[in-house]
Amino acid sequence: MITHIRMLLKGLILIWILLSLGCATAVFKPGSVQNVRFRDRAESQNDEDVRVTVAVLSAEESKELFGVNLARKGIQPVWLKVENHGDRPYHLMLAGVDPNHFSPLETSYATHAGFTKSSKRKMEAYFKNMSFNNPIEPNAAVSGFVYTNLDEGEKVVQVDLIGPEAAKFFTFFLEVPGMKADYRRVDFDSLYSEKDFVELDEDGLRAALEKLPCCTAGEDGKALGDPLNLVIIGDFQYVAAAFARRGWLPAEETYSTAVKKTIQSYLFGSRYRYSPVSSLYFYGRHQDLARQKPRRSIHERAITFGCG
Repeated sequence: MITHIRMLLKGLILIWILLSLGCATAVFKPGSVQNVRFRDRAESQNDEDVRVTVAVLSAEESKELFGVNLARKGIQPVWLKVENHGDRPYHLMLAGVDPNHFSPLETSYATHAGFTKSSKRKMEAYFKNMSFNNPIEPNAAVSGFVYTNLDEGEKVVQVDLIGPEAAKFFTFFLEVPGMKADYRRVDFDSLYSEKDFVELDEDGLRAALEKLPCCTAGEDGKALGDPLNLVIIGDFQYVAAAFARRGWLPAEETYSTAVKKTIQSYLFGSRYRYSPVSSLYFYGRHQDLARQKPRRSIHERAITFGCG
């Protein structure tokens, strides 16, 4: 009986291989950089004679430009442009952008199933040609993609440039279209009016913090929720970037798609890194944002809440 089962499995595997080979008829057709408008969201920073511009592609933009579904393989292209107006060359440290980034060949190999042999060769050449290539010579500009691990909603991109007796470091906090992060509902610049702000010295700040309630509350203001145990002072993008670099990710708004993904994660133990969180209130106001550090499944995650 066991022998028959083994023969059957071998036969099925052979049929699957033959079918796979027979289906290798897809033709690789990438898009045009000019037609994919990811650079409209690009952000730039300057440090003396060097200017760096960065943009992160959404899953849809990535598929349109590269002709394959990179997001399904957990790959996210990050576009960088480095303009060097100085007199020394620089090298971009790819490990700084993502310590576990994918090489162009890895990226091509991950997505070339079903394509013809000529298309596979074209893919390899295309991904290599589209990648960022060092060095950045004096009075020159270099642009291209680094193939990073997929992040949704937002991405922190660290750009480290190393040159002879010189180093420059840039940190970008970039929003990625395609996910309804909870904090995007909030206009942090208009939360308070000018009369709401007060000037405090260190002793005054300590006294004000000691007067804060011990805990958050439910919507009715009666049942106590999580304790208030951390106060962070700073602009939203810098605070969010610091949390993101330590593995704290945003939460999605509670809407139908997010609820469906949450239920699937709960029932099947699958990983959902951006699951919505319960509502808590502080001074009668719903939290402005939540951060979570996901583990293997939705049952294992650390959560923090914030009010601006």
